[in-house]
Amino acid sequence: MKTASTSLLYTEPQLSTQGNDWFVWFRFYHNGKWQLRKCREGINRLADKKERKRYGEALAEARFIWLQAGWNPIIDPNYRLRNVKGTTEKQEMSLNEALTYGLEIQIMPLVVCAG
Repeated sequence: MKTASTSLLYTEPQLSTQGNDWFVWFRFYHNGKWQLRKCREGINRLADKKERKRYGEALAEARFIWLQAGWNPIIDPNYRLRNVKGTTEKQEMSLNEALTYGLEIQIMPLVVCAG
């Protein structure tokens, strides 16, 4: 297990694949204590183990990005307080262009991590 240095408030999210209950876990330092957080986000509904592993690794990477951006999973479990860069500029594009653009930016879904 990688541990957080004294300057970090979290450990790097890891995928747990033991047994039938797979989840991404990490610890977050809050109010003087390390809190364990587990994120499942439907990972156990995937039957194919390779697909489940890919999904779990992507989920771990996404949570790591959130943590690096300053996310506090205790105060804001759904990460609704994040700074979302919005634009007021509208641009016309074809359906094909819109789908390509959507795939390029890969918007992360809002999800809940259980404690």
